[in-house]
Amino acid sequence: MGKKVADFAATYADREAIRYCLTSYSRGSDRIDRVLMSDAYWPGATDNHGGMYNGTAAGLIDHAVPLLQQLKHSTHFLGNMLIDVEGDFAKSETYVLVYYSLDTEEGGSNFVVGGRYLDNLEKHDDEWRIARRHLVIDWSRNFAEPSDKVSAFVGYVMEGGRKPADPSYSLFDSDAAASS
Repeated sequence: MGKKVADFAATYADREAIRYCLTSYSRGSDRIDRVLMSDAYWPGATDNHGGMYNGTAAGLIDHAVPLLQQLKHSTHFLGNMLIDVEGDFAKSETYVLVYYSLDTEEGGSNFVVGGRYLDNLEKHDDEWRIARRHLVIDWSRNFAEPSDKVSAFVGYVMEGGRKPADPSYSLFDSDAAASS
């Protein structure tokens, strides 16, 4: 396992591009942004998503978007990332903690899932994307409680939302950034 500093220096830009790919997917999932989700994968990529879905990445997105649209909120937190780059191929293990909030007629329900993304990534034309993903679920918890904790702060904080209403879209929109 003993990597030398020179090994990391030689692959630093690749590692950052891989982190960007993985965090963009998570942002796309939370904002229900099909383009961001799709752009994380190469055409023909596969995803075995923790028993929920096993097939093409495009099929996963088609399967996941209607489920995500039923949620009030979702938040992906990416943690430890072990990235091994070998030329134009890489393997990564990324810890993920996902919070889901759902309102039902019976009340609110909050789910927290802890797991890991096991990814095989490839670089083509200087761009990294996922070629194969396997989501491992390590644990989950379900908390039946009201899910609208933000309401106590209405008028004081900027609330997040889905694409395009989420404030992050104006932050990263070059036209909006240029006018400020």
